[in-house]
Amino acid sequence: MTSTFRPIEKRTDPKAITIVDRRLAAVQMRLKGFSYRQIGEALGVSPQAASGLVRRELDRHIKITSEEVERMRQLDAARLDAMLLAFWDRAMDGEQKAAQIILKVLDQREKLFGLNVPTKLESIDVIAERPYEAITDDERAERLAAILDKAKRRKQEKEEILSVQAEVSDALCPNDGV
Repeated sequence: MTSTFRPIEKRTDPKAITIVDRRLAAVQMRLKGFSYRQIGEALGVSPQAASGLVRRELDRHIKITSEEVERMRQLDAARLDAMLLAFWDRAMDGEQKAAQIILKVLDQREKLFGLNVPTKLESIDVIAERPYEAITDDERAERLAAILDKAKRRKQEKEEILSVQAEVSDALCPNDGV
């Protein structure tokens, strides 16, 4: 891969380029499509070390972003709490507009904290007694045939039981033509 990116000059003092500079340069090179081997050559480190530089810099940005998101969430929660406090008494006194505001604020709190996430429902295959899996038409036909066979056997068993019950009933209480 040819590029106009100029490698950082190797200096006699390895600490002349700071670790932050190395990480930033590594990320910039990676974003431009350089391989870890190419990054390593440009920075005077191994490909594994180049990968580590990129990973640590990206991890640092993720951590900063996560902390910023949490700070914003806390700030928004405090604002919503203040709005609840401001309108609560009026809503409890029956003021409809205040009640609507309270409901909207509560809805926003649910969204802010992820409380409105739908519950995941899992389909269960009642025949196999396991989570439902996609099946082919042939498998579906086999399962339906098995259900029908089982239903026929149960019907036959029920008829046999009724027949035996009738015989027992006749034997115990013979019906003399009445």
